[in-house]
Amino acid sequence: MTELIKNSHDLASEKSSTTIDLVDLWLLLWARKWFIIIFSIAGSGLGLGYSLSLPNIYSSSALLAPQDSQNTSGLGALGSNLGGIASLAGVNLGGSGSDVALHIEVLKSKDFLYPFFEKYDVAKVLFAVREYDKNTGKQIVDSLIYHDGKWLQNPETGKSFKPTDFDVYERFIKIFNVKHNRTSDLVLVSIDSIDPMQAKVWVSGMVDEINDLLRLRELSERSKSINYLNTQLEKTNVAQMKAVFYGIIEEQTKQMLLAEVRNDFAFKVIESPVVAERKVSPRRAVICILAAIFSLLLACGLVIFRYFFVQLSKVDKD
Repeated sequence: MTELIKNSHDLASEKSSTTIDLVDLWLLLWARKWFIIIFSIAGSGLGLGYSLSLPNIYSSSALLAPQDSQNTSGLGALGSNLGGIASLAGVNLGGSGSDVALHIEVLKSKDFLYPFFEKYDVAKVLFAVREYDKNTGKQIVDSLIYHDGKWLQNPETGKSFKPTDFDVYERFIKIFNVKHNRTSDLVLVSIDSIDPMQAKVWVSGMVDEINDLLRLRELSERSKSINYLNTQLEKTNVAQMKAVFYGIIEEQTKQMLLAEVRNDFAFKVIESPVVAERKVSPRRAVICILAAIFSLLLACGLVIFRYFFVQLSKVDKD
């Protein structure tokens, strides 16, 4: 019984000690309130300055619907009878499935992006443009890096400031995004830039370029298939086989004609890209709030650390 009473007193004593410690901590922080306030204001000012130094980033996007080439041909109806022969000619008779995943990978591939960088002068915008003047609508280029349409040389190393294709790719992939909604099968292509007009031009150009590239590939494949089928047609004397070859050639010819006249070969534009009027980043208010909170916590931490450091120094001296 005596031990139980003693333990109860010890527990009460510990709670009282904890309460006193919290009160002492609050008094300590209150005593150094001006330091904490000034430090927090300074940190908030630095956060504000940093947020103002960041350029406005605008985003432009296009909503695309993948074209289903299988719906435009009659090859699906011939698939059960011609599958083996058509596969030899490199003809796909599958009546189902979408190539959207493949087309997206082509869109993100270096084989597609490197020529795109060259045609749309992406390297200049990503590496030489310092800022965008919203009032004049012009890009301000760093004249020490790029001047009169030419990349200058680094005076210290003697090397050109012109970035490699891989350097451009690494920086471009950070501002380029492709999202595929597997439920609706729609594709959203977006690009961020300090120049809203530039972002819109890049997105429009990318959609046009991927459609042109895939259309040319399709025409090349169809042409090779027709040439192969014509060669096999000349070698056979079987009337039934000739009818089969004529049927496949007819369908391949239809596919070529459709590919030639259809501009939106791989992706049909549902919503065209526009020039953004509002920035997507930076969120300056959020940056300032976070800077103020971090500064306040850091100031309190410094006050508490200094207090305990002084106390430990006193204990060591004793």
